[in-house]
Amino acid sequence: MKKLYLLRHAHAEEAAQGPMGDNERFLSARGLAEAETVGDFMRGNGIFPDFVLSSTSIRTVQTARTVFGRIFREEGQKVRSSFDRVLYLAPANIILQQIETVPDDVTALLVVAHNPGIAELAEFLGCPSGQFVPATLAMFSVPDAGWNDIGPDTVRMEKLFAP
Repeated sequence: MKKLYLLRHAHAEEAAQGPMGDNERFLSARGLAEAETVGDFMRGNGIFPDFVLSSTSIRTVQTARTVFGRIFREEGQKVRSSFDRVLYLAPANIILQQIETVPDDVTALLVVAHNPGIAELAEFLGCPSGQFVPATLAMFSVPDAGWNDIGPDTVRMEKLFAP
Protein backbone atom coordinates (compact mmCIF):
# COMPACT_ATOMS: atom_id res chain seq x y z
CA MET A 1 0.00 0.00 0.00
CA LYS A 2 1.27 3.45 -0.94
CA LYS A 3 0.86 6.64 1.09
CA LEU A 4 0.27 10.12 -0.34
CA TYR A 5 0.83 13.22 1.78
CA LEU A 6 -0.28 16.62 0.50
CA LEU A 7 1.21 19.59 2.35
CA ARG A 8 0.44 23.25 1.84
CA HIS A 9 3.52 25.37 2.53
CA ALA A 10 3.62 27.04 5.93
CA HIS A 11 2.93 30.76 6.52
CA ALA A 12 5.22 33.01 4.53
CA GLU A 13 6.24 36.61 4.87
CA GLU A 14 3.60 39.01 3.58
CA ALA A 15 5.73 40.38 0.76
CA ALA A 16 9.15 39.75 -0.66
CA GLN A 17 11.72 42.38 0.22
CA GLY A 18 13.28 44.60 -2.45
CA PRO A 19 13.39 43.37 -6.05
CA MET A 20 12.40 39.81 -5.17
CA GLY A 21 9.03 38.58 -6.34
CA ASP A 22 6.43 36.25 -4.90
CA ASN A 23 8.52 33.18 -5.75
CA GLU A 24 11.23 34.40 -3.37
CA ARG A 25 9.08 34.88 -0.26
CA PHE A 26 10.56 33.26 2.85
CA LEU A 27 8.67 31.53 5.63
CA SER A 28 7.76 33.78 8.52
CA ALA A 29 8.78 32.89 12.08
CA ARG A 30 5.27 31.47 12.47
CA GLY A 31 5.73 29.42 9.30
CA LEU A 32 9.05 27.96 10.47
CA ALA A 33 7.39 26.89 13.73
CA GLU A 34 4.48 25.35 11.78
CA ALA A 35 6.84 23.38 9.54
CA GLU A 36 8.71 22.09 12.60
CA THR A 37 5.39 21.05 14.16
CA VAL A 38 4.39 19.17 11.00
CA GLY A 39 7.75 17.39 10.95
CA ASP A 40 7.42 16.46 14.62
CA PHE A 41 3.87 15.19 13.99
CA MET A 42 5.05 13.07 11.08
CA ARG A 43 7.99 11.61 13.01
CA GLY A 44 5.79 10.96 16.06
CA ASN A 45 3.28 9.09 13.89
CA GLY A 46 5.85 7.02 12.01
CA ILE A 47 5.39 8.93 8.75
CA PHE A 48 8.65 8.73 6.79
CA PRO A 49 8.19 9.70 3.12
CA ASP A 50 10.76 8.27 0.75
CA PHE A 51 10.22 10.94 -1.91
CA VAL A 52 9.36 14.64 -1.85
CA LEU A 53 7.87 16.50 -4.79
CA SER A 54 7.88 20.26 -4.27
CA SER A 55 7.51 23.62 -5.93
CA THR A 56 10.74 25.58 -6.29
CA SER A 57 9.51 28.66 -4.43
CA ILE A 58 11.60 29.54 -1.41
CA ARG A 59 8.65 29.04 0.98
CA THR A 60 7.87 25.53 -0.29
CA VAL A 61 11.53 24.50 -0.29
CA GLN A 62 11.91 25.85 3.26
CA THR A 63 8.77 24.02 4.34
CA ALA A 64 9.96 20.72 2.83
CA ARG A 65 13.48 21.01 4.24
CA THR A 66 12.27 22.00 7.70
CA VAL A 67 9.75 19.14 7.80
CA PHE A 68 12.37 16.62 6.68
CA GLY A 69 14.89 18.04 9.13
CA ARG A 70 12.46 17.23 11.95
CA ILE A 71 11.52 13.80 10.60
CA PHE A 72 15.07 12.65 9.91
CA ARG A 73 17.15 14.07 12.74
CA GLU A 74 20.26 12.05 11.92
CA GLU A 75 22.99 13.81 9.98
CA GLY A 76 23.29 12.83 6.35
CA GLN A 77 19.86 11.25 5.93
CA LYS A 78 18.98 11.39 2.23
CA VAL A 79 15.51 11.43 0.70
CA ARG A 80 14.87 11.39 -3.03
CA SER A 81 13.32 14.61 -4.21
CA SER A 82 12.19 16.63 -7.17
CA PHE A 83 11.88 20.40 -6.90
CA ASP A 84 10.00 21.50 -9.99
CA ARG A 85 9.14 25.04 -11.14
CA VAL A 86 5.98 23.72 -12.83
CA LEU A 87 4.50 23.22 -9.33
CA TYR A 88 4.81 26.93 -8.51
CA LEU A 89 1.17 28.06 -8.04
CA ALA A 90 0.08 25.02 -10.08
CA PRO A 91 -3.60 24.08 -10.30
CA ALA A 92 -4.75 20.68 -9.05
CA ASN A 93 -4.57 18.99 -12.46
CA ILE A 94 -0.91 19.96 -12.94
CA ILE A 95 0.00 18.73 -9.44
CA LEU A 96 -1.77 15.46 -10.22
CA GLN A 97 0.13 15.16 -13.51
CA GLN A 98 3.41 15.57 -11.63
CA ILE A 99 2.39 12.90 -9.09
CA GLU A 100 1.70 10.54 -12.01
CA THR A 101 5.39 10.80 -13.03
CA VAL A 102 6.71 9.55 -9.67
CA PRO A 103 8.45 6.16 -9.95
CA ASP A 104 6.31 3.25 -8.77
CA ASP A 105 9.00 2.09 -6.33
CA VAL A 106 8.16 5.15 -4.19
CA THR A 107 5.86 3.97 -1.40
CA ALA A 108 5.38 7.22 0.55
CA LEU A 109 5.18 10.50 -1.35
CA LEU A 110 5.10 13.99 0.15
CA VAL A 111 3.93 16.79 -2.15
CA VAL A 112 4.58 20.37 -0.99
CA ALA A 113 2.77 23.03 -2.98
CA HIS A 114 0.59 26.15 -2.96
CA ASN A 115 -3.06 27.05 -2.69
CA PRO A 116 -5.44 26.97 -4.34
CA GLY A 117 -4.07 23.97 -6.28
CA ILE A 118 -2.99 21.78 -3.36
CA ALA A 119 -6.31 22.32 -1.54
CA GLU A 120 -8.28 21.63 -4.71
CA LEU A 121 -6.40 18.37 -5.21
CA ALA A 122 -6.95 17.36 -1.58
CA GLU A 123 -10.68 18.11 -1.91
CA PHE A 124 -10.85 16.17 -5.19
CA LEU A 125 -9.36 13.19 -3.35
CA GLY A 126 -11.82 13.41 -0.44
CA CYS A 127 -10.58 16.06 1.98
CA PRO A 128 -13.35 18.22 3.49
CA SER A 129 -13.70 21.57 1.73
CA GLY A 130 -12.22 24.68 3.32
CA GLN A 131 -9.82 22.82 5.59
CA PHE A 132 -6.47 23.65 3.97
CA VAL A 133 -4.89 26.48 5.96
CA PRO A 134 -1.10 26.98 5.66
CA ALA A 135 0.94 23.97 6.83
CA THR A 136 -2.03 21.59 6.56
CA LEU A 137 -1.09 17.98 5.88
CA ALA A 138 -3.62 15.64 4.26
CA MET A 139 -2.83 11.95 4.47
CA PHE A 140 -4.17 9.38 2.00
CA SER A 141 -3.67 5.66 1.53
CA VAL A 142 -3.42 4.33 -1.99
CA PRO A 143 -4.45 0.67 -1.63
CA ASP A 144 -4.14 -0.87 -5.07
CA ALA A 145 -2.99 1.82 -7.46
CA GLY A 146 0.20 3.19 -8.90
CA TRP A 147 0.97 6.89 -8.90
CA ASN A 148 -0.47 7.17 -12.40
CA ASP A 149 -3.86 5.93 -11.14
CA ILE A 150 -4.48 8.50 -8.38
CA GLY A 151 -8.09 9.63 -8.13
CA PRO A 152 -11.05 9.79 -5.75
CA ASP A 153 -11.87 6.13 -6.44
CA THR A 154 -8.31 4.88 -5.84
CA VAL A 155 -7.35 6.67 -2.60
CA ARG A 156 -8.75 6.83 0.91
CA MET A 157 -8.35 9.84 3.12
CA GLU A 158 -6.91 8.84 6.48
CA LYS A 159 -6.21 11.99 8.43
CA LEU A 160 -5.88 15.76 8.29
CA PHE A 161 -3.39 17.65 10.46
CA ALA A 162 -2.93 21.39 10.84
CA PRO A 163 -0.59 22.88 13.46
